[in-house]
Amino acid sequence: MNRFGTVATLAFVLVAGACSAPGKPGRSPAESRQPQAGSSDRVVLRDGRGSGATPYSVVDGGTGTVLFRLPAGVPAADWHVLFATGPSGPSTLVRAIDPNGGAVQREISVAGAWQLPSIGLARMPGGLSGDGRTLVLEELRSAGSPTTRFTVIATEGRTAPRLITLPGRFTFDALSPDGTFLYVIEHLNTSDYLVRQVDVSTGQLAAGAILDKRNVDERMAGYPATQLWGSDGWVYTVYRGTDGDFIHALDTMRGLAVCIDLPGTEQTDEATAGYWGLALDATGRVLYAANGALSRVSEVSLDGFSVTRTRTVPTAARGVILAKLGHDRAPAGGQVAASADGSTLYVLGERGLTSIRVRDLASTGRLGAERPYLGLALSTGGSLYVVDDTGGVSRVGTAVGSASTSLDGGGYSQIVTVMPTR
Repeated sequence: MNRFGTVATLAFVLVAGACSAPGKPGRSPAESRQPQAGSSDRVVLRDGRGSGATPYSVVDGGTGTVLFRLPAGVPAADWHVLFATGPSGPSTLVRAIDPNGGAVQREISVAGAWQLPSIGLARMPGGLSGDGRTLVLEELRSAGSPTTRFTVIATEGRTAPRLITLPGRFTFDALSPDGTFLYVIEHLNTSDYLVRQVDVSTGQLAAGAILDKRNVDERMAGYPATQLWGSDGWVYTVYRGTDGDFIHALDTMRGLAVCIDLPGTEQTDEATAGYWGLALDATGRVLYAANGALSRVSEVSLDGFSVTRTRTVPTAARGVILAKLGHDRAPAGGQVAASADGSTLYVLGERGLTSIRVRDLASTGRLGAERPYLGLALSTGGSLYVVDDTGGVSRVGTAVGSASTSLDGGGYSQIVTVMPTR
């Protein structure tokens, strides 16, 4: 099966509206103020139009108060530091920032114009290794340039940045946890590409491409919708292709890849691609791929790299046709989350959320208001937050029939995460 179709460039314009206050038109009466819940959470939201440089607001999960703002950047896995870039004359300044307050810890200057690479259709900043010691930036270059340049930065600032120059057009894909290997997408033409490995120490491309050994003759073309980091250096990316959607599982430590077809996606279109979300169970050995626009959830075994179960579940209120999306705001952030105890998935549909029992992948009920939610994030304490198409942020009760709480503030384009409590 040819999993990939012609490369498509999806430009989703994220237009943020004003946040409606509780009790105003457009809000459910159930969205009342309950400031005591979620008060220890810090919800990170992208402001404004959602471009790569748009800053973040850190919001108190109990009161909705904006605690402070941060520049858009890529965080370490535990959010102890956030790396952001910005122009500084003829150079680019890389700043290491404390996400709990915004204080600048150190700065590194890099000659030239560079930016953090972006990941998926939500264009989340990336480029940081799992151990937080290596950061890769891509050059701001003009179209038609015969080469692509990356710069590799030791985030502690003790060694000079290293330049990697590759012949042709490449974009960032992933970085191994220890920063040893850089993985890039080599764009051969407007439709075909290859996944390549670069030795960071030498800047040299490894011979050949990273292919699924089970299907080495398949043509590769398409575009990534969303990406999730797993354990032991594995990276999972949902790709959209004309013959169906699939998961590209990449072992960044050993340079291996496996492609996993997602059943029932052969007739999907570009409008549904942004609704894919990925979530791991507590063991890290089961991956869930959910798409609320398709009303579909698949369970993937990461031991056998195969889909073990797929269910069609109702992820919309009665009368809503999911494949014909009823609003003009693209998804912006997570589309699925797994509870810490592994018993429940929370999946966004076109309107509202659906609670899904993992045991049989059956819907257990609707959550929140019947609003077009664009993204969700689940705190370590089990609080569920969403951003909607007006740019408002709410906390949603995870028990079926519980109320939603509309938080203060608004004009947000994306929910980034709930920052781990320290």
